[in-house]
Amino acid sequence: MNLRWIYGKIPEIERLQLVTYLVLDPDFWPLRIRCRQEYLLSAVLPLKESSRELIVEVLRALEPYFPDITERWRDRLGVEFGFGRREIVALERLTSAVACSYCCHGDFAGFFENLHYYGTRLAKLQTDTRSVAQAMEAYQELCEPYLNGVFGSRQSEANATLDVLRSASFVAITGAYVDTKNRESSTLLSVMDAELAAGDLAGMLQLVLDITVTNFGGNIGAMLLRQLDSDALQLEASTGLEDLPLTERQAMVLDEGFCASIAAAVFRYALRAE
Repeated sequence: MNLRWIYGKIPEIERLQLVTYLVLDPDFWPLRIRCRQEYLLSAVLPLKESSRELIVEVLRALEPYFPDITERWRDRLGVEFGFGRREIVALERLTSAVACSYCCHGDFAGFFENLHYYGTRLAKLQTDTRSVAQAMEAYQELCEPYLNGVFGSRQSEANATLDVLRSASFVAITGAYVDTKNRESSTLLSVMDAELAAGDLAGMLQLVLDITVTNFGGNIGAMLLRQLDSDALQLEASTGLEDLPLTERQAMVLDEGFCASIAAAVFRYALRAE
């Protein structure tokens, strides 16, 4: 019996903290208790009410200038950091301009959920966290001249407020990044073990698919293999498709039908990647 979800019963955690939970191993009697540790990160990092008010004040003051700041920032990322279009699109979702669209409506939780999503996205794009930090810092540097004009003698306070927001944001992004990388590593190791655990090819394919779907939180998965003597794709393993009619389990020809067209597009993309 695996009690790894015991921490799901814990009330919302207000800070990054180390949680120890128990895993009961039924293979031994008396039960052997193994302790494992994971870092858990709440959806919303602790920000005092006074800090939130200052964040909203600064973001609202900068709101008219965000289009110009963002455009200059995009150019800078392309020239200085060499980011591609996909990385820049993801990084833009971490900026103060996006924070303004959430936080100025009181939706701090929504903003940190957004950070978690794009932190995961950047991990999948293999974007180094140091580069993420540099990109966020570059955006704030471009905001500073406007802060001087708007806040005058309070510029230092405004800069410190953006520092607080950037630091909290980076912690959230890093948490999502680490979780994604750990999940990828766990999946890869499990897939490597599947070859030894399965008795035959069919069993191995099904086990690999089950592991992948489970580790990435999916509901449905299918594995189709291209036949050696044709462009037909045969369903070899599936999960969540138990009610699929037998006729739908027959071989599909690439580019014929909706599902086969999707499979063909994925197949061509894989060939280009090679």
